[in-house]
Amino acid sequence: MSHNHLYSGIALVIDDALDSENQENDGISSIVDNLENSGIPLLKRREIPKQNEIDNYRALNFIILDWRLKPLNWPLGMELSEEIESQIIGNNINFLKEIRSKVFVPVFIFTTDAIEDVTEHLQKAKLYESEESKNFILIRSKNKLQKAEDLNKAIEDWIVNNPSVYTMKEWEHSFYQAKNSTFWHLFDRSAIWPKVLWNSYEDDLVDPVFNFNETLFRQIMSRSKIDSLQKKFIQGADNLVLDKEEIKEVLKGLMYLDESYLNKDEFRPGDVFKGSKSGKYLLNIRPECDTVTGRTDGYLYLIKGSKMTPNQAERHFGDNYSKDLGIREKHDESILFGIDGSDFVVFKFNEVKIEEANSLKDKRKCRILHPYINNIQQKFSSYSSRVGLPRFPHDLMVEIVPTTKEDQEDKNE
Repeated sequence: MSHNHLYSGIALVIDDALDSENQENDGISSIVDNLENSGIPLLKRREIPKQNEIDNYRALNFIILDWRLKPLNWPLGMELSEEIESQIIGNNINFLKEIRSKVFVPVFIFTTDAIEDVTEHLQKAKLYESEESKNFILIRSKNKLQKAEDLNKAIEDWIVNNPSVYTMKEWEHSFYQAKNSTFWHLFDRSAIWPKVLWNSYEDDLVDPVFNFNETLFRQIMSRSKIDSLQKKFIQGADNLVLDKEEIKEVLKGLMYLDESYLNKDEFRPGDVFKGSKSGKYLLNIRPECDTVTGRTDGYLYLIKGSKMTPNQAERHFGDNYSKDLGIREKHDESILFGIDGSDFVVFKFNEVKIEEANSLKDKRKCRILHPYINNIQQKFSSYSSRVGLPRFPHDLMVEIVPTTKEDQEDKNE
């Protein structure tokens, strides 16, 4: 089964031998021809792109980078000095780090150098893991990719054995279809549909920017069909093994959005703030409609939380808490894992305070995401509106449900 749709789209090729007299000897010529013959548009550069150009590469599908990227107009056949080689490697490393900070994109290093030498430099720069399937970089020798079928197979095999890249490419393929469908759907109804929405949000006294995002993502998500994901490719190569730290980090990544991604002046339910003392936290549970710009009175409703030590957690959950299928909570609390590096933080519903939002701006640590914050809000609502009932008479309980063997024998008689 072909998976070439996973790497279709515009690609960037960086190789000093492009369009030069040394192109044929370098081996890049056949690779470029094979890609273009398959219909993939290529951006070609003979040197590392400048900073202002890198900012425009967010929609690239993949990058091909020559590791031995000689300076322009370097004399044919002239050896590189150690100083120049070190500079070339440094430029490659800096480029890869810059790309990594801007876009999640596979990088194919097709080189005439020894693969182990390239790997060693990348590992020193903390850009490469020992297991190939855990990397966003694929390293191959140019001379083994001269045939179209060899090139296609090398890329496809790597993608389908790399869970992160495979999932991103499948999702991206579906996302772009859904995005285009959504925008044409709205455009066909009115070319000024954004104005319709913006005016509606302003009339409703809600933040237009936030609600634009919400509406568009909801529309796109409703059209997105990622039904082609296959378990064998999600599992990746046979040697891929998850350790406990990886599982922890993935869980935290799904539950929380770091403060660095949040608008300083925007507050939402799920915002977690550092308390006045070490190991203390505050969680905003005020409904979203009361916290958005234009409606808020400037105050947040906060429940107090405390970090749980491992010993406290063991006493709280019981001796077998680590074997439990989930976190066992009481009716008056919610327990979260991984806030601010803590294993557990327990938020008590009976400890509520009201504070001005602006006084907490510099104390926010993260935001708890859906559906976790929704679950906490629902639990808190149930707790705060609960109705107490009188105790059931003990004597009657014994009669209905005998508590001892003797009680059961007496009832049978």
